[in-house]
Amino acid sequence: TEIRGVNRDSLENAMRAHFALIDLLRSENADGITMNCLRRRMLKPCVSFSLLNGSLIPAACENDLPAAYTQLLGQLLIGRPGFQHNPCYETEKNHYYASHCTCATKMYGPGGPELPYLLRRFAHTNEGSCAVQVFWDSEDPVTMVKYYPGDKPKLDVYAGRVVKSHPMPPAAGCTTNVEIEITDQPDACMVKGHHNLLFCGDFSRQFKLFAQLYKMELG
Repeated sequence: TEIRGVNRDSLENAMRAHFALIDLLRSENADGITMNCLRRRMLKPCVSFSLLNGSLIPAACENDLPAAYTQLLGQLLIGRPGFQHNPCYETEKNHYYASHCTCATKMYGPGGPELPYLLRRFAHTNEGSCAVQVFWDSEDPVTMVKYYPGDKPKLDVYAGRVVKSHPMPPAAGCTTNVEIEITDQPDACMVKGHHNLLFCGDFSRQFKLFAQLYKMELG
C-alpha cells in the first residue's frame, strides 16, 4: 500500500463516509447501496465502495441501479466483486480499457489475495478526496457483465484477459485503468454498455447458464 497526494484530512473523510454508509446499510437492513456520489466533495465514497465490494456488500457508483444489480448478481453467483467502470477503446491494438476510482482490492473474493494498490486523489476534481488505484495481474482471465432489468431482462457477457494495469499518471481518466483484450469478440468496439462490471476469472459459462435458466436475453 502507498499513499500519493492524499493528506490526513482526506483519509479521515474517506473513513467518515465509510462508517456513515455502514450505519445506513444497517439501519435500512439493506443488501447494497448506490448513490449520487460525484457531488459529495470530500466525502466521496470511493474508498468505502472499494471496501464494501471487497467484503461482498454491493456498492455501485453514480446512482446506477442496473450496475448495482449486476454487482449483486456477480457477488452471489461467483463470490467475487466486480469492477464497475467507464469504457474506452483502443482501435489500433483492438483493446478495451476499463477505468474508475472505486475498484476493490480483493478482486479474488474476501478469502483471496489482495491486489497491490495506491491511495490517490480523486481523478476528476481538485478538492483532494481519496480514491483507490488497483493494479491487476497481467494475463489474468476476466469476465465482463452488465444486467439490464425490465419486462425482458438482458445480460451482456464478454470474456477477456488483462493486458496491463496502467499507472495514473501518465494514463488519464480514473485512478484504476485496466487494459483488456476481448477474447470472444473480433472487435473490442463490439462491447456495449456503460458501467459494465469486470470480474477476475473465467466465469462466462456460469453467467450465461444463469441467464438461460432465468430466460434472459443474452447480449
